[in-house]
Amino acid sequence: MTIGAGLAALFAAGMALFLWAVAGAARGMWPVPDPGRPFDLTFQTPDGSGPAQVQRVPVDDETARYRGGVRRLVRERLEIGGGPIGRVTWLWWTFPDGEQALQIAVLVERPVDLRLALSAPGFDGATLRTPASRASGGTGKAFGERVWNGTPLPPAPVWLEADAPEGGQRAAFFAPVERTRVRENGVLEAVDPPEARPTWAPMEGGFYTTARLSAGERLDAWALLRTKAAAAPFVDWADGDAREILRLADFDRERPWTIEGPRYRTPDGYTPHCDRCYYVNPAQHVGEKLLQLMDRGTFFRDVVLLALDNAVRTQNAAGYWPITTRSEWLYRDYGIGPGYYDTRWSTDAALFLLEGYRTFGDEAYLQAAERYGNFLIDFVREHHDPTPSGGALVYDYGHPDRPEVRTHTSLNHLLTEMNFLYLLFEAAGRADARSAADRLLRAVEDTADRWPKANGDLHYARLPDGSFGLEDYPTLTLKDLRLSQAIVTRITGRPSAALAALIEQKESYLARRGIRP
Repeated sequence: MTIGAGLAALFAAGMALFLWAVAGAARGMWPVPDPGRPFDLTFQTPDGSGPAQVQRVPVDDETARYRGGVRRLVRERLEIGGGPIGRVTWLWWTFPDGEQALQIAVLVERPVDLRLALSAPGFDGATLRTPASRASGGTGKAFGERVWNGTPLPPAPVWLEADAPEGGQRAAFFAPVERTRVRENGVLEAVDPPEARPTWAPMEGGFYTTARLSAGERLDAWALLRTKAAAAPFVDWADGDAREILRLADFDRERPWTIEGPRYRTPDGYTPHCDRCYYVNPAQHVGEKLLQLMDRGTFFRDVVLLALDNAVRTQNAAGYWPITTRSEWLYRDYGIGPGYYDTRWSTDAALFLLEGYRTFGDEAYLQAAERYGNFLIDFVREHHDPTPSGGALVYDYGHPDRPEVRTHTSLNHLLTEMNFLYLLFEAAGRADARSAADRLLRAVEDTADRWPKANGDLHYARLPDGSFGLEDYPTLTLKDLRLSQAIVTRITGRPSAALAALIEQKESYLARRGIRP
């Protein structure tokens, strides 16, 4: 992958996309979008007196070329009369088959009305699908389905598919448009109730949405487009696994996506916390699930490529993915504030990058995984409690401002770090990764008889005082143990007796509880 500002290859791969502010249109009316510009952003003064004279001041323009497509990321400052009023970030992909992915975030420092118009012709009479609980009529277990009659789209994730006269299918996905307030620690708070959010409405040759933003508010929107008909399915709706993973992926108020990455609801005990607050979770769990189903439609491939790029470009200089919000638990027990390192979530992101490398063969993903590997190997060496045979019980959390802090070591974190290091050894031949993974395996083997609880379950963690405790997840650790055993057996030629004992312990406990992993 190469990075630069050149645009010729990008435009040759698909439609050019433009962000532009329009001046001089009829007083009190929105300008008519130029049909030659498939993505338009226009502004109007909140009193409706006319178009706002908004200038865009370039700040940054980056193009990244992957085997799966070309991504351009543009940041601009918005000004009126030379004074700053906000900023805009655009991200768009052009894929080799002509499909496109588009994201935008607009943050303003003064009230303004905006109109976002998207060129997407050919959807008259399309089939509209949306999660059943949010659908307007229709049938289906997980998704409502109906013929779209040209009315505004519901304020929910929407898939549109239309048969093209020339054969094949046009398709589009629209995520819900969100107005948010920017809170501390990188958290966004949704402004509107779900049913009152801005919606996409039809216009000649496409769709548009409008919103009034107050000072300090932000608008987020993203979409995937197939405007050139193709025979490949966008989503194989007949496949139950495809429907189920899309239901779980959500792309809405449980797991919305923004330019910064996938977000989760900020849980109780994190600051700031509210019912509509969302923080960036870098683990790429949705992307990892969709990667397993890329043969079920090009939508899955497109989102996976967005997620892989997000993992590459949000990795920090040290090599990991910091958590920007504050965990009151970590702050109270260990003095760890925002910007901390979570070994599980960063390692999940790195595992996703390795899987992306195996799938697409793109060196950019392997290079990012190796950068994390460098960081993790150092972290294993410097932040652990030793075990008798030279194992390392690696601390679950760290912070650059508190390098001396000792935290607990949870079994699921330790196993996931080990799995990643062994897989990095396989992918890149890194002997140092194999050596570090061996230390983590020895730590599990040295402590295998300490993890079982009196009730038959496993303890969640080994605590800083050397004791074992806390409640384990119902099934997560068992899945990690099984994956670890498969990897260890493949690499060493024999299964680990310690892992086998822990697997049997957890399986027996779950069986007695009637829980199927």
